Amino acid sequence: MTEAGRIFYLITQGCKINQYESQALAEAWLAHGARQTGNAEQAEIIVINSCAVTARSLQDLRKIIRRCRQVNRSAHMVVTGCAAQMCPEDMGDLSDVDRVVPQEEKFALTQWPPTNWPGSTCAAKVNEQTSFPAFHISHYSRARPVVKVQDGCSHRCTYCIVPLTRGPSRSRDPQEVAAEVENLLASGHRELVLSGINLAHYRSLGMDFWDLVQFLDSRLGPKWQDRARLRLSSLDPSQLGTKALDVLARSRMLCPHLHLSIQSASPRVLKAMGRSHYHPDRVAAFVEQLDGVWSCFALGGDFLVGFPGETEHDMQRTEDWLAAQPFTYAHVFSYSPRPGTPAASAGGQVGAEAKKIRSQKLRDVAEIKGQEFARRLQLLPKLNVLLEKDNPGAGRCEYYVSCVFDLRPCAEVRSLAQAIPIQVQGSILRVRPE
Repeated sequence: MTEAGRIFYLITQGCKINQYESQALAEAWLAHGARQTGNAEQAEIIVINSCAVTARSLQDLRKIIRRCRQVNRSAHMVVTGCAAQMCPEDMGDLSDVDRVVPQEEKFALTQWPPTNWPGSTCAAKVNEQTSFPAFHISHYSRARPVVKVQDGCSHRCTYCIVPLTRGPSRSRDPQEVAAEVENLLASGHRELVLSGINLAHYRSLGMDFWDLVQFLDSRLGPKWQDRARLRLSSLDPSQLGTKALDVLARSRMLCPHLHLSIQSASPRVLKAMGRSHYHPDRVAAFVEQLDGVWSCFALGGDFLVGFPGETEHDMQRTEDWLAAQPFTYAHVFSYSPRPGTPAASAGGQVGAEAKKIRSQKLRDVAEIKGQEFARRLQLLPKLNVLLEKDNPGAGRCEYYVSCVFDLRPCAEVRSLAQAIPIQVQGSILRVRPE
């Protein structure tokens, strides 16, 4: 079989940015004449796009490698991504891997044939890329495409390995972002997510992230207002201010939904995390102002529980703060030591049982708030649901709440369907087509 005709199997671990880059790689290989399979046994090339954010993700990676090699002894196996950047510490035994391509060289994988790919040696090193990787996509396998606008992070949170694996912050040219968004809309997608490793660090051609959002809104609004929408990925709380309120108030394309990387409502814990650049009280003040901009909005947050040195008082402060704010859901994570980060060797490590109890407390608060929000949405005359699944139809509305249709709407997956709320089931809405 020729190089161009090779069959590849692609596995993606981790974040939305990894998902985006995997899509870009797959598109590049298909354009070169390769074929994709959903079965590792049939592949001639197996590529694992790895994650290194937690110790658990590394354990999962090793399991994936072993499982793929067990079912396919002859395939050429390639590991790329963040774990590949930090090996050999992260990778362990490499006997089942034929080639290791660090994160900083991942873009070179778009070249074909595989014999031209970089890698094959494994030496841990910090990613020092200074240019934005020129990945691009023209379609997406999921209903809601990710559009990567920023990469890397120049902020060193004490628990995070990402600045070492993905390097310093780099930002994408706004014209390139707009062109990719327009192409995805033209291909039939009706909701896109603007995403990055740290959107607070977006800087390109004199624009910050809110300038980029306004630029896209001005360019897309005349044609796509009420026909398509943009959603923002996780925001650093330091991004919230007067400029953000102004852009959100004037936007014609944005979903009324923000997701904030809060982590903790204890200033003492935030300082230990290296995140004292924002204060929970200021976040609360912004959210109160936002209520005057958006009459109804979804608010999500990331919370990291059991950080070294976190006391019961710190935890209670976070729980009370979450209960007092209009959050509609929360992603709650228990801290796990990540080798290579300062927090991993810090004193005051919290026990597993305490972390489990604290995490459940936050999840219980968030669950109640999610159910309350669903009941509020039930009173609205209609919602716009991005159809993600058939039979009979399910997706998420503009407020990021899961909706299930009683009858399938006359719309294709990836489309927006107008729906009337009819019943609440926990934090899920049952709806019917308008």
